Amino acid sequence: MWDKIFYFFFDSEYIISIFISIAIFGIHLKKRKYFVIPALITFALGELAWRLLYFLDSYVYLIVALIIGIGILFTFDLNFFQGLFLLTAGYSLQHIIYKITISFVFIFGGNNIWHSYYYFLIYFLTCLVCLPLIYYFLSRKFKKDQTIYVNNISILLLTTVILMTAIVLSYITQNQLLEINNVSLFIEVNIYAIILCALGIGLLFYNASNIFLSKENEILEQVIKKDEERYELAKRNAEAINIKYHDLKHQLIHNTLDEEAKKELEKDEKVHESLFFTGNKALDIVLNEKKQLLDEKNISFLVMAKGEILNQIKAYQIYSLFGNLIDNAIEGLKEIEDVDKRFIKININSYKDNILISQENYTNNKIKFVNGLPVTTKTDKENHGYGTKSIKAIIDSYDGQMKISLNNNIFKVTILIPIKENQV
Repeated sequence: MWDKIFYFFFDSEYIISIFISIAIFGIHLKKRKYFVIPALITFALGELAWRLLYFLDSYVYLIVALIIGIGILFTFDLNFFQGLFLLTAGYSLQHIIYKITISFVFIFGGNNIWHSYYYFLIYFLTCLVCLPLIYYFLSRKFKKDQTIYVNNISILLLTTVILMTAIVLSYITQNQLLEINNVSLFIEVNIYAIILCALGIGLLFYNASNIFLSKENEILEQVIKKDEERYELAKRNAEAINIKYHDLKHQLIHNTLDEEAKKELEKDEKVHESLFFTGNKALDIVLNEKKQLLDEKNISFLVMAKGEILNQIKAYQIYSLFGNLIDNAIEGLKEIEDVDKRFIKININSYKDNILISQENYTNNKIKFVNGLPVTTKTDKENHGYGTKSIKAIIDSYDGQMKISLNNNIFKVTILIPIKENQV
């Protein structure tokens, strides 16, 4: 039985290991509908080509690579260059695992590699070491259903050609080295192949991560710019309301108001009495704007604020910071029906030489944290979560710190921003 398992694995190891390698890189990437079907068809065609065309020597590797490359495009929601990225990374990882395996097998079993059970054992031990490391340092950096960013096509093509050439040449030369039974030279060549493939994977992901970060920053800049525009609009609206309120009061003093205008003034006075006047105009605008929304949603809004200590922060950044904090809190309260738990608390005060901002709300959401920030619960993760990133960007611009925690269903954001000397 073990002999049959061993020989089946040995005959199919090349295809299996490539699929495992591609899967570990593509685990979080966006897949097409019914992706399992094209994946199985690709595996079957690759396996068939490998067994039937083995007499073609090195050419069979290129044929199988072509089949798997086409299969990737039908399995993952990727364009040609993104698919080439995944194919190159997968083949490079497969070659690393393969070279580590045969190196150890050669050391323990000599040049009779292909009939050694060491191969079976060491292959799995190598996978147990390499695959988790690749996932931890590279694959998990991709968000769920994310795509691969490729903008430097020349670097991608050059890297692919170099790695594919190195892999094919490595397969060709290894048989010659095995025949002369030169352990040191065989191991040395394998180490060079492993290093080259590792550098290739590193280069691919370095470029992809840089592009991703630049796109993240670009989107974040757009978000902040929109917040700035929204603040200017909100400021104009608040000023218009204040002008109208003071005009009505002026008319009331001079007895020039009709009954309908008096009723409107009474209504405006009730609203005016519930407005926030914290000592910072931008803070007042965002708190008053959000209070109307929270009243409609039957959410209690408790604010204790010394707004004047925020004067060192730009007005539109205050609007963006607190707007996003409150919007995130509203999202956390969506499923809460208990009225006593539908609350948002904000406290703004000074602590030693810092501005201390805290925001709390109840939530039933199971929140996952990555690098200290909560991961968005929305399905379109690639285009959401920028509210929290915008908050962090503003805090970082003032050398501040932010801590986010979840204890006993209380979601809490604590922010510390050093107070400038001229603000003390």
